[in-house]
Amino acid sequence: MCIAILNTKNKLKLDYLENSWENNNQGGGLLYNHNGKLITFKTYSKEIFIEEYYKVRKKITGKIVLHFRIATSGHTPYVNLHPFKVNDNLGFVHNGIINGIGNKEYSDTYFFNEMLRELKHDFLNCKQTKKLIANYIGSSKLVFLDSKDNHTIINEKLGHWHEGDWFSNDSYKSYSDFVYYGNEKVYKTSKKNEISEKEFNDRLSWFSNTMTYNLSYLADLLEVEEKSYDLIENIEDISFTINSLDIERIIDYVLTELYNDEQINDKFLY
Repeated sequence: MCIAILNTKNKLKLDYLENSWENNNQGGGLLYNHNGKLITFKTYSKEIFIEEYYKVRKKITGKIVLHFRIATSGHTPYVNLHPFKVNDNLGFVHNGIINGIGNKEYSDTYFFNEMLRELKHDFLNCKQTKKLIANYIGSSKLVFLDSKDNHTIINEKLGHWHEGDWFSNDSYKSYSDFVYYGNEKVYKTSKKNEISEKEFNDRLSWFSNTMTYNLSYLADLLEVEEKSYDLIENIEDISFTINSLDIERIIDYVLTELYNDEQINDKFLY
């Protein structure tokens, strides 16, 4: 379900970053101030993310907001990665699910940011508005950072402080064999590899060309069971790698990786 981190000034440990990414591995982003400007950075690469974080931490002494994503809606590449900017002087990241908004293309956070942009007053300094936001997002958490390096955490008590930094959950502590898909535990390992028909179909609903023969062929190529968490997780991971929700493009990519098949078009890679 993602993790949001407010890093106040100290350098985060490498294993915190690696665990956060491995447990929430569908893209990451940074939000910070540099030379009087609020900066965002987003990537689908763990290595690039970690390198960029340490580069930024070395050059600034201010706060850095980090986000590691698990997508529960919004599968259009990059546009749904956090952080989001409300305006040039305010940005935020979100951990959780805001019910009632979000679709195949755009996440709940994307639509929530569109709502925030309509607020004309200084809503973070309005106690009543912050209370309304907290009620609206339920058990979600929000971390805002402005261009003056002031932070605001909505539902701060639902996370915790550790070593001077705030974490929205404990997925930075160690690698887990499950992720939270919505509010449901989804196991990564074969211990819990059986998936219900409903969840299998729900998670495939974002994709095109999901004919049975395509899925069977892909499962054979990946050497996983046909209707399993392993297959779904491979599909989701590859789709983010190649920026495509087309099962046939995913098959092309796997063929390219396994057999150096050059039929895949480079525009689907990054």
